[in-house]
Amino acid sequence: MRKNCTLFIDTTNNYCYIAVSFSCKILMKAKLPVNKNVTDIIVDTIHKTLKQAGVKPLDLTHIVLNVGPGSFTGDKVGVTVAKTWKLFDPRIEVMTINSLLLQTKDGTGISVIDAKSNKLYLAVYKNEKELVKPCLIDKKDLAKYKRKYRSLPLVQDQTDDMYDNFLKHTKSFKKVQDIKYLEPLYLKNPIQ
Repeated sequence: MRKNCTLFIDTTNNYCYIAVSFSCKILMKAKLPVNKNVTDIIVDTIHKTLKQAGVKPLDLTHIVLNVGPGSFTGDKVGVTVAKTWKLFDPRIEVMTINSLLLQTKDGTGISVIDAKSNKLYLAVYKNEKELVKPCLIDKKDLAKYKRKYRSLPLVQDQTDDMYDNFLKHTKSFKKVQDIKYLEPLYLKNPIQ
């Protein structure tokens, strides 16, 4: 059995990211475009990625989960997978990170994700310290954050390789103490 074997799950936006890492090194990864099918592809993608990495489910010691904000269904799917896994394997440690911090390369920036309907998810970080908590804003209000935090870069819409960011943010993962309280980070009503 391996120690420090981690499954990374991010189903919050346009791609389903799955990675298996061992001692902070990615063994195998999968990135699939999501077209309202994340529920259909997640279990099979995890299974294939573990198999390609030569890792058995019982080898896993941690699940790291992006809890959002992002797509309503995507946020919920990742949380459901982690809760179900923990139910069947209680020794697994579940860790979380939010998508706004995860998309920053070094934990610094005005982080925004398109929330549709002229809205943005926004948070501001400097050296992984949260200056503005994740929130929902009107797109027109982004300018005031850019003025206020003009020394910080604008990071948006998860365009980078999330696997590199996953490894860079290991110190920011939050351990889930009680799985019944694990919830997606919803910042807007799903029908907005």
